[in-house]
Amino acid sequence: MRIISAEIGKFIQKEPTKATTLLETIWDEGSFESRQIAGKCLEKFGPKNPKICLDFVSSVLPDLDNWAVCDNLAMCGVEPIVYSNPELVLPLSERWIKSENKWIRRFGVVSLRGYKRIQITDKAFEILDLVMEDKDKDIKKAVSWVLREITKKNPDGVAEFLTRWAEAKPDKNARWIIKDGMKKLPKEMQTEILTWGAPLKVDSKLRNKKK
Repeated sequence: MRIISAEIGKFIQKEPTKATTLLETIWDEGSFESRQIAGKCLEKFGPKNPKICLDFVSSVLPDLDNWAVCDNLAMCGVEPIVYSNPELVLPLSERWIKSENKWIRRFGVVSLRGYKRIQITDKAFEILDLVMEDKDKDIKKAVSWVLREITKKNPDGVAEFLTRWAEAKPDKNARWIIKDGMKKLPKEMQTEILTWGAPLKVDSKLRNKKK
């Protein structure tokens, strides 16, 4: 699959005007494999052809029906563009995260994973605010995972974000995200977040007793 994706990727880089038609043909085949290939071949194409790439990605989002295709499309089709042009992606991420379709919401969350390599902005955290109390487990898992990834480049920003949520008497969904999302932070930062979020500590003690 990776070899096929690489060859298609090389072709569309040389012939960008033919990219959309070819990508749509591959995607519309409908199998899991074809949709993974369509996503993977965007990885090097997107940064040089962001409009074509983002237009294609946006057009197929209603077809998403599982986390693997969703995440692959976001990581290969959007994340490389975030590295070079984050301001282009942020308005789209916000729109996607506001969708009623849970897979499009998850896609919007994963589209922010690119901040694992670049300095995050307040706007990106404001977008994540929109899903901190999401009840869907696939969204919660995506948010906590992306927070752990973002921590690699932005530990202080993630710590501040999670502390703010811990102080705000979060619901059970946000509490779960906070506890799972802080795992890559230094221990002292995790302790500080738990200090502000008393209910988080109570949850941990109850779970330990059950064990």
